[in-house]
Amino acid sequence: MIGAIIAVGGINLAANQTSFPGFLALFTLSYGLSTGIVYSAILYHAWLFFPGKEGVVSGIVIAGFGIGGALFINVANAFINPNDIATSNSSKSIDPKTGKLVLNLELLSENLPNALHKITYIWIGIFLAAIILVIKGPK
Repeated sequence: MIGAIIAVGGINLAANQTSFPGFLALFTLSYGLSTGIVYSAILYHAWLFFPGKEGVVSGIVIAGFGIGGALFINVANAFINPNDIATSNSSKSIDPKTGKLVLNLELLSENLPNALHKITYIWIGIFLAAIILVIKGPK
C-alpha cells in the first residue's frame, strides 16, 4: 500500500509540474521508489509460498513485471498519442507539399499530464485489487 501511495501521489504531482527538472525529479523518485517497494514485497511473499524454488519464482515475477510494462506501453501511447500521429520518418509522416517530416511534439507533450493522470487512475484499480487479493505467506 505504501508503494501504491508513493506511485500515485508522486506521479500525479509530477504531472502537475510546469518545469522539466521538477517533473523529472518527482517522476523518477516516486516511480523508482514505489517500484522498488512493491517489487521487493511481491518477491518476498512469493518466496514464502514456494520455499526452495526462489529462482523459479523470481523469474516468474520478473517476467510478469516485464510483460506488464510491455503491454502497458500501448495504453500509455493511446493516451499520449490518441490520433496516432506518426513519429517516425515514414511516408505517413512526410508532408507531401513540403517533403518535410511532420511531427507535432508540442501536441503530444500537451497530452502527457492528462495521460499520466489517467494512467494513475488505472493503477489505483490495479493496486486496490492487489491489496485485496494479497494474503500473508506461510512462515
